[in-house]
Amino acid sequence: MIFAKKISLAIREKRNSICLGIDPHPTFWPQAFGPLLYPSHEKRVSDWGHSIIEIAAGKVPAVKFQSAFFEAFGGSQLLKTLIKYAKKNDLLVILDGKRGDIASTMTAYGEAAFAYYCADALTIAPYMGFDVLRALKPWLTQGFGAYVLWLTSNISAKKIQDAPMQSGEPLSNHIFESFLDSSDKEQMHGTWGFVLGANKINDIPNKIWDKCKTTPLLLPGIGAQGADSNNPRIKEIAHQDHVLFPMSRSLTGVGLKDRDSDWNRSANIELYKKTFLSNLDSMTRMFQF
Repeated sequence: MIFAKKISLAIREKRNSICLGIDPHPTFWPQAFGPLLYPSHEKRVSDWGHSIIEIAAGKVPAVKFQSAFFEAFGGSQLLKTLIKYAKKNDLLVILDGKRGDIASTMTAYGEAAFAYYCADALTIAPYMGFDVLRALKPWLTQGFGAYVLWLTSNISAKKIQDAPMQSGEPLSNHIFESFLDSSDKEQMHGTWGFVLGANKINDIPNKIWDKCKTTPLLLPGIGAQGADSNNPRIKEIAHQDHVLFPMSRSLTGVGLKDRDSDWNRSANIELYKKTFLSNLDSMTRMFQF
């Protein structure tokens, strides 16, 4: 089964398009589990990760692990264990590694993501051309997937992504169209998609936006990064079964708006879980089919 079909089935089964981001970031770490320091507190991350996966199971179609936050612990076993637990709970797993290389190096990234970690999809950087996807073709044709960074939400990316080509169109348009063209030639349609920052959605010309409606998308940026779920284009695709909306600290960072608040002083793990579940239920209803 190709990756696009897997996404579609998972979204329709769970009846929403939320992808839970699992990012153990010290700044946004829930104090209910105790302080977090790299690389000392691996067990606390394990306890937290297992807890939120258990709650999310049956409620969302996918989870996304930001590999850097796990690599900061100096090993891979914790990440591998949590991925295994997520898959055991019938969740699609995206490994957010942002890999980008060619030939044997990219093949090694594929081995790590799909053979060692057993993730369902990997995020990749496009600036070495279609070779970054071509090297993954043996896995992509088996049902694994990839998401190509296209238009990202960070401010400084604008200077690169909007840089004009000879045609006068921005570089980001060229990346989108050239990757789709190469994919069609190599018969890889439906095996991969694009990462699109939700706060960039209004910058996309109509001719490309029309193609987005049939291309798998990972759409971060709603909430903490300023994108509005009421944006007409977001509303247009929010209930389509090829789009996933990653949500991380807006869901898991319970009680962090004021780290010295009464909530934080009194928080315990059971209270955290209860509040996280409430937040998760509210968000899934917002993106419900």
